[in-house]
Order: sequence, then C-alpha cells, then structure tokens
Amino acid sequence: MNETNDILNNDEVIETTVEAVTKTDCNKTFKTAATAGLVIFGGIVIYKFIAKPAIAKFKNRKKKSAEEAEVAMVDDEIVDETEEDDKEESEK
Repeated sequence: MNETNDILNNDEVIETTVEAVTKTDCNKTFKTAATAGLVIFGGIVIYKFIAKPAIAKFKNRKKKSAEEAEVAMVDDEIVDETEEDDKEESEK
C-alpha cells in the first residue's frame, strides 16, 4: 500500500512540474512577443521622428549647395563675359 501512495505522489509531482513548465513557457513566449513588438514600434518611431527628418534635411542641404554652386558658375560666366568685353573695348 505504501508503494501505491508513493506512485500517486510521484504523479502529482509530475503534473505540478508540467504545469509549472507550461506556465513558464507561456510567459517566456509572451515576453518574447512583447519584446519583438516593442522593438518594431521603437523602430517605427525612430524612423518617423529621427531618420526621416534627418534624411530630408541632408537632401535639402545638398540641393541648396548644388543651387548655390550653379549660381556661382553663372556669376563666374557673367564676370568672364564682362572681362572679355572690357578687353575687346580696350583693344579698340
């Protein structure tokens, strides 16, 4: 009779252990899913509020410097043309 009680007690211990492992496994899965969700959400926020404005600022700065370089080239051409006109007038 004593062995029967021991066997029953072992079954109870095994069931309790299985329940604990299952609960731990569910918690671990939930934590992993929550972490993945937070990482995705954080990535979206970083892109929307940090990366996107920085990229736009960089593109705007690059475009502005290209326009300034173009204006400087046009100004140089105008200066060159006036210098050539001055030389022609002085030769006459």
